[in-house]
Amino acid sequence: MWQTSKEGVHVKASEPERFARAVRLHPDDTVAVLIEEAAPGMGVSFVGEARKAAIVVQESIPYGHKVALRSMQGGSAVLKYGEPMGIATQEIRPGEHVHVHNVRGLESKERGGGGVGHVSGL
Repeated sequence: MWQTSKEGVHVKASEPERFARAVRLHPDDTVAVLIEEAAPGMGVSFVGEARKAAIVVQESIPYGHKVALRSMQGGSAVLKYGEPMGIATQEIRPGEHVHVHNVRGLESKERGGGGVGHVSGL
């Protein structure tokens, strides 16, 4: 398991002692919804799945909010339900809180019809 230090360096991390439970709604999702509050240093386990995510929570994240499962560059789609639900407004790293401070909603031209290919970053 790897984590990113505050300096942006990937470092080998030991297995977290505690895990926050989350729901991943689709295998392609870049986020999972936490069903309990998560604290820095916790791992993430998926409800209904045997495996745990190879990420470490980087900051306090409230119940019901999203945690990043993958790196996302500013301008790229944030996927939930396997579909774009927003656009990252800045770089988001695995384990970070994903919410209105780093994601914007989709504009009408970016939504609809299952045509996700027109969203930047896909």
